[in-house]
Amino acid sequence: MPDVQPVTDIDPLVRIGNVKVRFHALPGHTPGSCAIEYADSLYTGDTLYRHGVGLSKLPGEDAEQLRRSIQSIWNRFSDDTIIRPGHGDSAAFGWIKQNNTALLSLLHAVPSILAAP
Repeated sequence: MPDVQPVTDIDPLVRIGNVKVRFHALPGHTPGSCAIEYADSLYTGDTLYRHGVGLSKLPGEDAEQLRRSIQSIWNRFSDDTIIRPGHGDSAAFGWIKQNNTALLSLLHAVPSILAAP
């Protein structure tokens, strides 16, 4: 199995032929979570879903870090950007910002509440 390293550079751009993709570090669901920006889409894996966020109480998850990661992309991408999660339906970021109650709860949570017991 290859050694996988987390994205640590600030938004590295990768060119594959004529295709350009940009990686965005979004730790929180896992320490090395990232999203991949391609054209008008942001591929978020298990970090951000249409109706949820990537928290399930697994080792390495950090709700406060995930909250900061989501906040870091909140205004960076337009409401028209299509969020394409690792599974489940895609949606426009603007729709997610208005309708994803799990996300809104995470963003408005008091940091001390997010700490593990």
